Amino acid sequence: SDRQGNFLDVNYSFCKLTGYSREELLEMNLAELDSVEMKAVDNPHIQAAIANGSERYEALVRCKDSNFVSVEASINFGDLYGGRFYCFLRDITRRKQTEEKIHRLAHYDALTDLPNRRLLTDRLQRALSHAKRNKLNLAVMFIDLDKFKAINDAVGHEGGDILLAAAAKRLQMCMRDSDTLSRLGGDEFIVLLPSISALDDAVFVEQKVLNTLREPYNISGQSYSISASV
Repeated sequence: SDRQGNFLDVNYSFCKLTGYSREELLEMNLAELDSVEMKAVDNPHIQAAIANGSERYEALVRCKDSNFVSVEASINFGDLYGGRFYCFLRDITRRKQTEEKIHRLAHYDALTDLPNRRLLTDRLQRALSHAKRNKLNLAVMFIDLDKFKAINDAVGHEGGDILLAAAAKRLQMCMRDSDTLSRLGGDEFIVLLPSISALDDAVFVEQKVLNTLREPYNISGQSYSISASV
């Protein structure tokens, strides 16, 4: 491309990656494929390539079907290239998907998709630091489902998993976006309220939690009820 980001030439692989024909791309600008539609003069990576002769970074490319592809981009620029940009892209979508999967396995509970102990610990440490720094109150609640073992024995592990997943969804409905609900394991959950103005706020959430968990659960056509301790 030229210094303004206008395409001067593209190869077949780039056409295949973006879904555009060569003719279409030669009428387009780099900014039109940028996920944030940033012009070349405002793009820090392009400006770094001008200053240093080359730049390598990861980006999202907007394709013709409006989907995005993760790429590793390598830009070269200088007198050797006639004052033009030569950009090489490598599709890293599969690698990003694998990284995301590994991250979820490391930080989220497989059954409920809630943050696990590891992620909870990180958020709790951050919340404690924030509360101390800003002189705020926070609340942490330990929730244990009462007599869950008896129901689990009656309906089997698969039925018990259904109940746990349903309980997790109900608990999430009691939370604000800023709160964290975590499953420690078994029938044990932790609620982190990172900012409350008074103890009554925590009591209010506690009552919502207890009331929503008392509602009957349907497992294989049978109704089961369970309570909880906080």
